[in-house]
Amino acid sequence: MIFRCTDKNKFQHYLIFQGGEKVERELTEMGIKVFVSESLKKKISIKAFVDIYKFMKGNDIHIIHAHLVKPYAIAGLVNIFLRRKFIFNYNGLFIYKNIYYGLIEKIIYGLFHYIINLFKTIDIVLVPSKRSRELLLEETKLFPDPIVYYNGFDLKNDEATPDKHLFIKQG
Repeated sequence: MIFRCTDKNKFQHYLIFQGGEKVERELTEMGIKVFVSESLKKKISIKAFVDIYKFMKGNDIHIIHAHLVKPYAIAGLVNIFLRRKFIFNYNGLFIYKNIYYGLIEKIIYGLFHYIINLFKTIDIVLVPSKRSRELLLEETKLFPDPIVYYNGFDLKNDEATPDKHLFIKQG
């Protein structure tokens, strides 16, 4: 939806991910540039950090928008050096309550989260509901105040279009 609904005259989109033929083909057809980093397939990868740093610097990326913990951690650490606008979109699982991570991963990602916020590399945190906001704030208070949004997605309509009330500030 972000790719379809954002003004393509104002923004050039890039997707950085571990690869997938179907996704690459669909995005390329939409005019989205794709950067595949095979190193993202690993749980934690220094090479992914280096690859993404070089890609973002080389393509003069101005806004970073990450979903999920691993992209947040890599982009957040990269942004310590690049100092770009950074949006993190929380989608229900973060670090300590994440059932997919073992203790070592939780400790490592928790340390990354602390470092990222120590350097204040996050500009905006988006959450898809008031409950998501509560869950995130129960887990961490390091982020800037999360913004609750309504994505305007209509399940009955194939062409998703956001409505005029996209973001609702919750205080």
